[in-house]
Amino acid sequence: MKTHIKFILSSSILLQYVIVSWLSKFPASIETYYSNYIYIGISAVLNRISGLIPFSLGDLFYISILSLIIYWISKGIKKKQYWSNLANISLTISILYFLFYALWGLNYFREPISKQLNIKTTYTETELIETTKHYIIATNQLHFELTKNDTLKFNTSLSINDLKSISLESYRTLKINNIHLHPYIKKSKNSWFSYILNYTGFSGYLNPFTNEAQINKYVPKHKLPLIICHEHAHQLGFSAENEANYIGIIACRNSENTFVNYSGSKTALRYLLNEVYKYNEDEYLKLRSLINIGVLKDFKESRAFWEKYENPYEVFIKKGYDSYLKANNQSSGIKSYNLVVGLLINDTSN
Repeated sequence: MKTHIKFILSSSILLQYVIVSWLSKFPASIETYYSNYIYIGISAVLNRISGLIPFSLGDLFYISILSLIIYWISKGIKKKQYWSNLANISLTISILYFLFYALWGLNYFREPISKQLNIKTTYTETELIETTKHYIIATNQLHFELTKNDTLKFNTSLSINDLKSISLESYRTLKINNIHLHPYIKKSKNSWFSYILNYTGFSGYLNPFTNEAQINKYVPKHKLPLIICHEHAHQLGFSAENEANYIGIIACRNSENTFVNYSGSKTALRYLLNEVYKYNEDEYLKLRSLINIGVLKDFKESRAFWEKYENPYEVFIKKGYDSYLKANNQSSGIKSYNLVVGLLINDTSN
């Protein structure tokens, strides 16, 4: 294909941007026609294909695209074919932009789950504290059921593959009011980039091009069930981070496995406690004193894990991700994860 034709085709990204921006103004239509119809078919096909392959097809795709771009750049410098290879890169980016929104990204602009469930997301400090107390009791009970001792940290003998299967199973019977949860999702896969994820501060991700749920295999095991369920929520088309957190927590709660229940409850408690701290530090300390020592050990282990990989580049990566989320209908950016608190307080699925 001639260079000038490639540039003409790659310029379609501007038209694509205009179309996506226009579509974003019609969340009800996206919900009805894309998220609950077109996307379900796309997800079914992609999951059937990727489900046949034991390794991460999406990570292979990322590596292939990156390798191709590096090849074009090096070839352009070496043979001074600057415009030809710039055209190749531009066209590739335009195609990826189209595939991203066509295969998954339009879900960012669907109806908020709070509207679908007809629940509010605002709350008072009293409601926050009462919900936090509820989760302290629930988390303590689950922890004691696992350990029979409130000071011990529970170490599960389940493998990562066991946790993937059990966590996925929690979705098989999951119903959240009138929200459609289709059954086409497959077991999550370990990311080839798990070690890199440690340094970027991410526990997992959804590959929008292959619809694979990717997991950072190095995170502490007590976090894995919630992470897996969170990424499965993304597979189901719930792009917003607070919604994926909410559905992930409910899925963990729906599991017949106590350890999976504990992982979800503990994560909900952590978000609630962080919010209490913002409102009232004294109340936070009172509530924290009610938590089993064994649970606090899990919180400490999580902090220590991420602190071990802190680096000066992480802040720039997080800023980039923050901008990405804001560009995709999540005005709070990376803080969107914390917005799950409003959903938990007004939870109608209990």
